[in-house]
Amino acid sequence: MKSLIAWFVCAAIILFAGLGFYPRFNQTHSESTFGWDVGGYYWYLPASFIYHDLKGEHFADSIIAQYQFTPTFNYGFPSENGGYVLTYSSGMAVLYTPFFAIAHLLAVPMGFPDDGFSQPYQIAITIGSLLVCLLGLWYYRKLLRYYYSDTVCALMLLLLVLGSNYLNYTAIDGALTHNWLFTIYVFIILASRNFYLRFETKYAVAIGLLCGLAVLVRPSEIIAVLIPLLWGLEGLSWHSIRTRFQLYYKQVSKLILAIMCLAMVGSIQLFYWKYVSGHWLVYSYAEKGFSWLRPHLHEYLFSYRSGWLTYTPMMMLCFAGIIPFIKHGKNKVGVLLFFALNLYIVSAWDIWWYGGTGGRAMIQSYPIILFPVASLIEFMLRKKVWLYPAVPFIFLATYANIWFSIQAHGGAKLYDPDGMSKAYFWQVVGRWHVSPEIERLKDATEIFSGSAAHYQLVYQSDPDSNRRQNPMPENERPGMLLNAANPRLKEITFSLPDNDAGWLRVQARFQIAQKEWTAWKMTQFIVQIKHQGNVVNEQMLRVQRYLSDGGDSNIHIDIRIPRPAKTASIHFWNPGSDAPIWISSIKAWTFREATDE
Repeated sequence: MKSLIAWFVCAAIILFAGLGFYPRFNQTHSESTFGWDVGGYYWYLPASFIYHDLKGEHFADSIIAQYQFTPTFNYGFPSENGGYVLTYSSGMAVLYTPFFAIAHLLAVPMGFPDDGFSQPYQIAITIGSLLVCLLGLWYYRKLLRYYYSDTVCALMLLLLVLGSNYLNYTAIDGALTHNWLFTIYVFIILASRNFYLRFETKYAVAIGLLCGLAVLVRPSEIIAVLIPLLWGLEGLSWHSIRTRFQLYYKQVSKLILAIMCLAMVGSIQLFYWKYVSGHWLVYSYAEKGFSWLRPHLHEYLFSYRSGWLTYTPMMMLCFAGIIPFIKHGKNKVGVLLFFALNLYIVSAWDIWWYGGTGGRAMIQSYPIILFPVASLIEFMLRKKVWLYPAVPFIFLATYANIWFSIQAHGGAKLYDPDGMSKAYFWQVVGRWHVSPEIERLKDATEIFSGSAAHYQLVYQSDPDSNRRQNPMPENERPGMLLNAANPRLKEITFSLPDNDAGWLRVQARFQIAQKEWTAWKMTQFIVQIKHQGNVVNEQMLRVQRYLSDGGDSNIHIDIRIPRPAKTASIHFWNPGSDAPIWISSIKAWTFREATDE
């Protein structure tokens, strides 16, 4: 009964967050339901059933221009035979299909274009994602009840929803893969359990189809096969291993059937690749790959950029729960081996920081890796003295998770997946309002927040000289032009006066026509303090963070002067943006804090 009440509480929270707090279908551009990755997963459906152009994608640019799900159509690449290969595999499109079909039937009667991307389609995918979430949560409750008490089950549901990034990636970003895969994994575990209890053919078929669907969604989910292969195995003794292989041999026909079902579903992607590229196998992620020998484990777990445990501290309980799980848990070999191998794979991915609140690639594995947490809770309920340190930690982790979820989408939006640094993180985490100056810590490591005194001008640019360095037509904006063809400007170096000023402020005027949204492509405004030719302090800002389309603003950097440094330099660099930016009116002053007087 407690777990049933907990499920209804969790369902209400998820529905409120997804339909009330931040409904994606009411947002525009990249914040809409089809923004960024989801558009790439979904693209197969309108391309196949509406535009009948899965190979050429000739309609793509007009759709992106209209809806602006991404700045440009970047969901794939042209192949040698003239086809266009979509980056993401087709599994999510298969899962979206019923909801796409409903939306397509209702779009015109509701007064919307039946173009595959208008609001009815976005509503349908959002509602479908929420339904899949609630279904997965319902059967996760049933799964836990097979192994733990009703009280433990209730607490696990609340910790999952309130204390982990599962909340964000089901309620708000539920159309991404992780929510759907979570539910698939729940059913894989249930089918595996039932197979070893009854050895019925229907469970072998279910295992094969579900594992195949997981692989079709994300090829790295091939590790899902470890669950049915190892479920029920409690040790790695020779006797246990021999007994398991004897069981495989006895059930070999069902094992082969499961493999055939997996291959049948997985082959959908092979036929797609053959159709659009002429090849049965295509690596569609271009230069993105894995560092198998040097996984980014520490960064994946703890980085301020997107660390799993940094942004989902509740998941520290997964590690704390390993000891009680080994002592009292069930299915130890499958759970712990899957946990270790899955963490290795996701941390070996070279762009481990991708996409939002940290560690999102772990979410689909929560049905498996939370078994140690359930064992830990069971242990603490028996040994209540452990609740004294655990309860404050759980409340703090829950507060942090709710704060991250809200700030990623609403409020002051203090969580910025492209701008989290150590300095910025500790200035904003848990807070609801901060000074606008704090935003500079996304790039810089220090800011001046006191009262300044004794300004002394030490450098001022000559606009005429700047124009001569970089000749421009008279009808263009004044100043130095920075763009893809001219990515760096000549370094500006000047001497610092021999006074007691502790700070330098460098200011420049920046003008843009179009904003660059990708953080790593933004113009970098860099100031260095040097002593005997060595850099002793450096601060940087990504300029477009502070500009909108058509923006024209003075932006400054404050940098501490470590004495006896005598020289400062200014750099402007465009790392990869195609959007031009004009820079003029560069000035620099030394100053000191008023309290120093």
